[in-house]
Order: sequence, then structure tokens, then C-alpha cells
Amino acid sequence: MDKAAPSGWLGFLKNQPGVKPQELEHIGLEPWLAKQEGQVSKGAVSQYIESQQPQINEVRKGGSNKARNDLERAYESGSIGADEYLQKEAALPVRVPTSFASYQLRGGSNYGETLLTLPKEQFEKPIGAGPFLQVPYAGEYHSTHWPDNPNTLLHTRHNDRHVIANGEILPSLHLEEIQSDWHQAGRKQGYVSGDELPAGHTVKEYPYPGIWSVFRPSGAIVAQGSDRSTAIANARGLAGGNMGVPDAPFKTTWPDLALKRMLHRAATEMNPDGTPKYHALSWTAGKEQAERYPDPANEHGLHEFYNTNLVNKMNALTKKYGVRVGKGELPGSGNFEDAQFKGPVSLHHNDIFDLANKADSGEITRQLRDIAGQVSQGVPLARAVQNFGSHESARLLGGELHMTNKTGHIIKITPELRAAAAKGFPLFTVGGAVGLPTYKMMQTQPVEHDPF
Repeated sequence: MDKAAPSGWLGFLKNQPGVKPQELEHIGLEPWLAKQEGQVSKGAVSQYIESQQPQINEVRKGGSNKARNDLERAYESGSIGADEYLQKEAALPVRVPTSFASYQLRGGSNYGETLLTLPKEQFEKPIGAGPFLQVPYAGEYHSTHWPDNPNTLLHTRHNDRHVIANGEILPSLHLEEIQSDWHQAGRKQGYVSGDELPAGHTVKEYPYPGIWSVFRPSGAIVAQGSDRSTAIANARGLAGGNMGVPDAPFKTTWPDLALKRMLHRAATEMNPDGTPKYHALSWTAGKEQAERYPDPANEHGLHEFYNTNLVNKMNALTKKYGVRVGKGELPGSGNFEDAQFKGPVSLHHNDIFDLANKADSGEITRQLRDIAGQVSQGVPLARAVQNFGSHESARLLGGELHMTNKTGHIIKITPELRAAAAKGFPLFTVGGAVGLPTYKMMQTQPVEHDPF
């Protein structure tokens, strides 16, 4: 329809498949429509939604060392000179180091971490739309996991691996973890805006002019800032501060945002020859998550989130394309105690270090270096490979690693699903089922580093 009364537009949009009430709340559509008089055009609604959608930045960390390793090999072999090496080396993107590579199942490669963040400016935007745009101070949320990346809305940790689904071996973008520190803190502490402070807390200019401090009831300083509002914002932005956290969008739909973003990446990334890089998106099951983070208080929640919530959300997303999440094997992901290395009895640690320096994957380089370190300390090669290796690193050492595979959740990317994911889904789509923009596919600023 080209025109409708405000109530007509609101009812129409609420009934569209895939459009969630929280999306409309985020952009303040209902209050805006309430202020309109008479018939409202489709163009006016579209323009308003376009102007109010949240901006999301993406930060990628990690990735493959292949380009740098290839360049170093070319220089070492003499096929390029020092000048050409320096010129090409300077053009390579800086590889942003990852923080939690050790928290992943064996058998993966190309480990990376992707953060979706909200820009600081979004919190300074004048009042005019949804609640998260009405925060009148430059509030920032600082997670203990990502202290150098303020306002991290959610993060995913991922790697590349092959999975086995219904007997078919598929290259997969595998998600080791999906988490929102911000909204987990908000669920526990609550969300606040403006200059609110919990009872008993005070703020004053102390200990010097131009320095403001927030005090707990005990008199301890929580945080400081250059002015009153900044000091309060800094106090609330501290993870674990129990003072509430700045308001933010996607309170309950951040898992949807993460799945849709990573499914889009899995569907659109290509190999150098133009063929699809991935034919599946997979994630680690709740059992392995609970083993990774052994806390009885959280065990049930981890099982429910990874085995039920994410599965249901993905099935709802892909139902119309005839694809459902299934369980399958994750080759090379077995436990240390199950692994058996069959290959050379011994290798000199320097030879293993040489292999590590030539590896195409940062994860394989790390594995081989760990193995070499153990061998240099007298640990038998087989035990070192069982402790730190994978199928790929074992192959580079001239052997094979046998272990019992773990299982994970897998969604196969069919041609129809690939085409749909490339266009985008409601929640951050241009166009959508009703020809109106909801959220752009990803309204990104330049990424910190895109290694892919």
C-alpha cells in the first residue's frame, strides 16, 4: 500500500513475517506515527525508518597468515628482492591478535573473533526515536572480555572446519561461541539512562578541579571523568559494577542478529577461484560449552541456549527455504585422552618450528609451536601431538591423528538459502517483504581488520 493511517501502518508492519516488535520499538516507530496527521505515505515511513536504524560497526580479529607466509617464502627463496618484499609487506593489513584462541575445539583453523559494536556517537544522538537513542550522555559499556573495544554489543568466536552432516562432508564456518556481555549484564543489573545513580551513590568534583568522581555508599571511588555525566557513564560502563548498564538495542534479539550476520558471511564469502568458501554454518553444542566453562550454576543455561534457543531461532529463519538444523560430526574435535597419533616416533623440535613458520594458518602455526615446545622439553612426539595437535598439524608432521569426533549443530547452506542470506533477512534488511527498510544488512564503519 502507498498510503495508510498511522494505525494502519503500525498494524501492517507488526503482522509482516520476520518483523519483530522489538525492531519497531528500537526505532521508535509507534511514537513517531502517533504524531502524524492524516494519511502517511509509504515514502515517509520508509524515510523515517531509514533515518532511525541503529548503526553497527564490525571488528574482526585474527584470520589466516597465508598472504604473509607466502610473501616470506618468496623472499626466502629469492624469487623477490628485499625492496619488493618491503613494499608488499607494508601493503598487508595488520593482523589484529585474538584473545581467546585456546577456547575452541580441536580440528579447526583460521580462528577469528568478530565483534559487533555500537559507536559512541549513537549515544549522543538527539532525542527523537527509540529509547536507546535518548541517552543524553556519552555512555560507554566496557566488557572485561573486550576492554579495548567499548560498546561491544555481541561477539562471536569462530573458525573454519569440515563437518559431516548426513554422511556429507561440508566446509563450514563454525561458531565456537556467541555471547553478549552487555545484555547479560543488563539482565542482571538493569538498564539506566541519564544521570541516574543507585541509592547511596554520590558524585562530586574531587579530588581536583575538572575531575569528577562517583562514590559508593562506603566512600570508595567507583570511577572518574572530566565532568559529572562522563563520570557517571564511566561508572555504569564498568562490567560488574552493579550500577546498571547503558541502554542498548537488541536486548532479546542479539542472538538473532549474530546468527543472521554469520549466516550472511558463510553464504557470501568466496574462494579465490570464485566458488563458495562455506557450505554450512555450524556451532558447538551445549555439552562442550559446559565442559569448557564448568560451572553448575550455568550448565543448564548453556545447554538451553546452544541446543534449543539457537536451533529454534535458526529453524524459524530457514524454514521457508526447506532447511533445518541437524546434528553432525566435527572431525578432529575429540578429547585429548581419546587422541592417538600414528606417525614418526620422533622429530627434532627445530624441524617442527620450521614447519610452524611455513604453515598457512595461524592456528596450525600455534599448534606446531606448542608441539615443538613440548618436544624440546623431552615430551614424546606422540604425546605432544595428542595434547596440542589436530588432523592438519599431524598431517604436516607426517602422520595421522585418530580421535572420537564430537557433534555439533549444522545448517547446510543450499543454493536457495545462500541467495536469501546474501540479500539479508529482516532485522537488518533493505527492502524486506513489504518493500520498506527495517535495518540495513550491516551499516558498518571501516573495520579494524578484515582478514578474509
